[in-house]
Amino acid sequence: MIKFCQNERPDLQVKFIADGFRDYWIAQGGAKGRKADWDATWRNWVRNQRRQPGTYENVREKNRRDTYEILTGKRSADDAIIDLN
Repeated sequence: MIKFCQNERPDLQVKFIADGFRDYWIAQGGAKGRKADWDATWRNWVRNQRRQPGTYENVREKNRRDTYEILTGKRSADDAIIDLN
């Protein structure tokens, strides 16, 4: 599972991702917390992770993140404006 994460997503810190995976699924109760294939669940978890802070982010990803943060109130629209004058 560690090798899969390192090969599939070398931009991620495996221990950080594994800790989040473990904590998330331990907190799930009932049927949601039971899986027929934990390896497949791990592979999907790794594939669906966002880039960690400080890693390369292309313009499209940055625009999506900016829009999300503005819409969710994590920052104001004024913070996203760049004045070139």
